[in-house]
Amino acid sequence: MIDPKFRQNALYFNLARLFFYKKDFKKVIETVREVEFKDPIYANVSKTLIMLSYYELYDEEALTYFSESFTAYMRRSKGISDKVKKDFLNLIKFTKKMSKARYDKNLLPKIKQEIMDTKQLASRPWFLEKLKDVKLPNEE
Repeated sequence: MIDPKFRQNALYFNLARLFFYKKDFKKVIETVREVEFKDPIYANVSKTLIMLSYYELYDEEALTYFSESFTAYMRRSKGISDKVKKDFLNLIKFTKKMSKARYDKNLLPKIKQEIMDTKQLASRPWFLEKLKDVKLPNEE
């Protein structure tokens, strides 16, 4: 059973995740606003959900501003390990690259290869799902 003082936060956090997997990205952003970022895991995953939702909604301006804010947050956070920071900084980097690739599809094979070669990357399955139809030069 969840401690009553954490119950509401856990509810909003998990609702946001549910909305993300249902592809209701506007609801994700609405719901995450209710999550209190007291726990670094809630903070990092919630910020990831917001950023990927902006990507999915084609909201380039919000994605740009949010990715800058998320980068600053990751760099100045003292209670987060270097490994976790690297995971999320790579997530931000590749989300921005994917956004730019919408205007130049020729970038996608290179991005896919970079993602495959990157050991530390939060939300790797999301990226691979987005790139599943992109063929690399060495793939048949």
